[in-house]
Amino acid sequence: MSELCVGSWLIGIILMRTQRRDRRLLARAPHIGAGIVVSLLGSYALLRVWFVPGRLDHADAAILRVVLGACSGFAMPLVYAWTRALLRQDLPRLIRAVRDDPAWYATCAVSGATYALLYFLLGRHFALRGAFEVLDMLFDADPPFQQYGFGARIHPHTHPLLPLFWRIGSRAMSPLVGLQWAPLAFNCVLGGICLTLAAAYFRAVTGSRLLGLLAALILASTASHIVFGSLPESWALSAIALILLQCVVAARTSTSCRHRHLVLASLLACGVTITSGAAVLVCWLLAQKSARLSVRLKRFVAHCVALGTFGFALQMVVVPDGDPLLPAHYLDELRFLELDRPLSQRLVTLAHGLFVQNIVGWVPRVAYSYGRPGLAASWEYDGVGLATAAIWLALIGLALLRALRGRVACDRPLLATCACLALAAGFFSYYGLSNMFLYSSTFTFYVIAIVARGLSHDNERVAAAILGGFWLLLAVNNLRFAIRVVAMLDQIAQPGSGP
Repeated sequence: MSELCVGSWLIGIILMRTQRRDRRLLARAPHIGAGIVVSLLGSYALLRVWFVPGRLDHADAAILRVVLGACSGFAMPLVYAWTRALLRQDLPRLIRAVRDDPAWYATCAVSGATYALLYFLLGRHFALRGAFEVLDMLFDADPPFQQYGFGARIHPHTHPLLPLFWRIGSRAMSPLVGLQWAPLAFNCVLGGICLTLAAAYFRAVTGSRLLGLLAALILASTASHIVFGSLPESWALSAIALILLQCVVAARTSTSCRHRHLVLASLLACGVTITSGAAVLVCWLLAQKSARLSVRLKRFVAHCVALGTFGFALQMVVVPDGDPLLPAHYLDELRFLELDRPLSQRLVTLAHGLFVQNIVGWVPRVAYSYGRPGLAASWEYDGVGLATAAIWLALIGLALLRALRGRVACDRPLLATCACLALAAGFFSYYGLSNMFLYSSTFTFYVIAIVARGLSHDNERVAAAILGGFWLLLAVNNLRFAIRVVAMLDQIAQPGSGP
């Protein structure tokens, strides 16, 4: 199968060379490839539904591999053109931006590196206590899937391109920290990048360097980012992709924000977690500058499909030992739907998971999965945790009140943030409601963005004092939370701790 992918790429490169003067043909190649892929897979799906029902995992996987591998060459003109634009336009523009304000960018980079190191030290304590060796050992996460074979066991039906990203990132980290710690180090670096990207976004929407950095520090200090920045899991990379989407929306008025940036951020978001597709559509719509939405949408979808096909083919080459993409596995996700809960209980659980549990550290509870002990999220807070949660809820209320009174500009970045948070609330009110903390990195940024926007645009010193004071309180509480998690892991690891 790898030979088929490479052969398709070579054909695409040859066509680029021989037809380099016909730019219209090269521009249409990704559209042609996307059309062929959609037509073939659609026809095969109808054939399976009408004439060959039932599960045929091996046949489905083989057809997908052949179609995606054979059609991946159509994306080569797009891959070449956008790689060239990245090196010749985007990279020099980024360097110029850093040169214009080196102190602030250096501060953000150092802050991100510091948090990445703290995540790594905490994750090392988790690993030494066996948290990465047992399925669902820590807060319903699946570290063995990322730890084993550099992500070869990651399920591509929910994380389509994550095995590719994880294998490349882990290989890049292995010369620095060794094979054993490479997946953890890669994830911790992603956690630090979340802080840096968030700081750039918050600076853009608040107009303040100080508020941007403080809001990013709050994000990096939340219970969600502390846990999933310290585990070899998919959620830190998913958070990066969603923050990138918001950055594209915030930069929509700038000439530096191009169509390719939105496509690549969207492909990263859906490639890491397929359910991010709804957020992608919202951000695409709010990032448009003019009319003709239908034409722009067709172009956007065609480029996403073409590059996604190329990504799948590249994944088959880079991760040949990975699990195949099986359409039937999507039906297995129905077991995570929760339809029988009363509405009042559903709303309370949702509000707690969206606004409190993902931010303020709590007292973990011991839980058992497959007969093995582990830790799960809880609703129990100590005195400092209750005070921190109360202050945070007050800040959310203040931000919403200021927004309702028109003290905050209702611009497209704010609309994108609120819409994506509403989508997350609607989705997780039925899917994975019992273990919302597992998915909390995908929506924690939105909540903090609303608070940061609600407190800005008036008195920067007062807003900075509020955010800075809350960051210190949150850091103290969540440091105690991290210490408590390590202590409880030591406790359940002792002999005789079983149910």
